[in-house]
Amino acid sequence: MPELYEVPRIKSNQGRLDISTSVQYLKGVGPKMAAHLAKLGLMTVEDLLRHYPREWEDRRQTLSLKEIQPDREMTLRGEILSSSFVETSRGFAIATASIQDPTGQLQCKWMRRKSFQYDVLQTLKKDIQPGKTILVHGKIARDFVPTMIVEEYEVLNGTQADSIHVNRIVPLYPVTEGISVKFLRNLIHTALSSASIPELLPEKVQSAHSLMRLEQALQEYHFPTRFQEKVKEALAFQELFCFQTVLALVRKKKESPKTYRNQIHKKFLTPFKEKCGFEFTLSQKKVIREIFEDMTSEFPMNRLLQGDVGSGKTIVALCAMLLACENDLQSVL
Repeated sequence: MPELYEVPRIKSNQGRLDISTSVQYLKGVGPKMAAHLAKLGLMTVEDLLRHYPREWEDRRQTLSLKEIQPDREMTLRGEILSSSFVETSRGFAIATASIQDPTGQLQCKWMRRKSFQYDVLQTLKKDIQPGKTILVHGKIARDFVPTMIVEEYEVLNGTQADSIHVNRIVPLYPVTEGISVKFLRNLIHTALSSASIPELLPEKVQSAHSLMRLEQALQEYHFPTRFQEKVKEALAFQELFCFQTVLALVRKKKESPKTYRNQIHKKFLTPFKEKCGFEFTLSQKKVIREIFEDMTSEFPMNRLLQGDVGSGKTIVALCAMLLACENDLQSVL
């Protein structure tokens, strides 16, 4: 059995959320949005932290407007010159903004399906106002004038450093109806910055394998500053360690004496060995001896026999079955 370690209890630092907190109590969620998140299995802050990106998109390169290329996804920056908002007879609401930088101009479009319950362009009407500087990411459409169909945007307040949607390596998450990738990205970013994340690995295990701390690994996995294999290694190691610890605890709990113990009578074993027509290998003898020790002990056997094709696993299994048969017990192959 692997060595068991005491796993720390989950405690919250002062002013930080416990990871068992319901997502409902995060800023911008509430009961209705919590119901949408539940469809993704996101019930707690910890569920959010463990809702890993399906992929990442590298949006670090911000190009000038003169470098626009049709049919390419690009990240661009400019000052808003004008904006307009219209509704079509086909059930769409469209926001349009003209932006410029020292090298040229670009028309940006946001398309939303209309709702009778609220104004789907309300946030855009507040954000895309003339004079503001904006980062936009999307595909450049083939049109009479350079046009981008905007997927993500960020209004800049004098700096790009705090942007989590553009101008960086951006995580893309699995979502469901009623939840946008941008909303989920914001929510996970909030959870990372406000939750108290307990370290589950013992210090000596962490040091022995030079592993990144869990809080840092989660931060770098969701919002990487660069792609690092050691982040995946840290998360995978922790998951496997916890899984093995649980299995060890379950096995320890089940280590109660058997109601019977096998006895070696050699009633079937000796004739079988004599008529096999070959001598068992040293490895086969060693494994058979270990299995017999398990079967004649007072505790249940928990063993996996592993070997290459043709190494004699079946003959070893037959010996164990014959021992069971000598004790009037059943076995199955």
